[in-house]
Amino acid sequence: MPVIILCFDHQLKLTVLGRDHPRFGLLAVDQVGGRSVLTPNPPVIVIQEATRRLRLPLRFDSTYRSSYLPTMLCAWAEVDESTRDQYASYVTQTAARLSARAWHFEAEENPTLEFENPSRHNLFTIYDVPKPTAHKSSKEQSDPLSELAHGAPKQARIDKRVYEEIESFQAEDYIGDFADLDFLVVITLDFKDKQAFETYYDWTRKELKPQMLNTPEFLRARYYRATQESLAEDGTQGQQEANRIKSLSIYELDSDDWLWQRFVEVCQSDDWRRMEETMDLEMRKWCLKRCYPDDGKVRDRKEEANDDE
Repeated sequence: MPVIILCFDHQLKLTVLGRDHPRFGLLAVDQVGGRSVLTPNPPVIVIQEATRRLRLPLRFDSTYRSSYLPTMLCAWAEVDESTRDQYASYVTQTAARLSARAWHFEAEENPTLEFENPSRHNLFTIYDVPKPTAHKSSKEQSDPLSELAHGAPKQARIDKRVYEEIESFQAEDYIGDFADLDFLVVITLDFKDKQAFETYYDWTRKELKPQMLNTPEFLRARYYRATQESLAEDGTQGQQEANRIKSLSIYELDSDDWLWQRFVEVCQSDDWRRMEETMDLEMRKWCLKRCYPDDGKVRDRKEEANDDE
């Protein structure tokens, strides 16, 4: 079951802690209940929750966001049925080599809207990779795109991008993780220039964000900009083109159809039609299949469901 760690400091200010919280460092939890819990000062309260999604009527410290992902590596793959098991093993090995959490998704088989452009990719993986730090030399820091090249099945066509977060916002009482959800809605955008990019995200903040925050089904939105990519077509790797900007939007929802309805509405507006001429958009629903913890051990969601029963 998921574990959430809550810490009260000496002023009784509540903070949600992850394993790499910037103020408290690594938290080593031996086991919840029964045995010791290794913690720093101040004292830590450990709560084991019975449901996959935790909703609490509390306002958490805004300096920390659950499942904070300032930098992530995304891989889209086109894999046939005979290569799926081999690709799953490759993802497991890659997550372990990167010492990263990873979430592995499969595309929904039957897209419901015209602008859910059916791409050739049928698998999608998110790796939580650390952001490069100034105190480490370039030799000490591994290149995540290069790491993904090791052990990849030759039959798989893989497109890879490194993203840095632009902005994120969420429902006030939501502190879940990708692993708590059954699916994500992912929108990839390719803008012709910086002006188109800025216009779209200004519109998102002014028009879409207020609607989302006032809707019970909304949990969280994350917006990213690509900083590096390696495409399967030619195997090349490098920075983005000088003019074009690629970005990614991830929506976490508590409803299968809410976002579809919102997009049907916004696509009818004049503002959207003008923006549509300056960007290429692909929208897909991805169903979560497996989560890969930091230790490289695989947790299958189907197995977890059986354990909970």
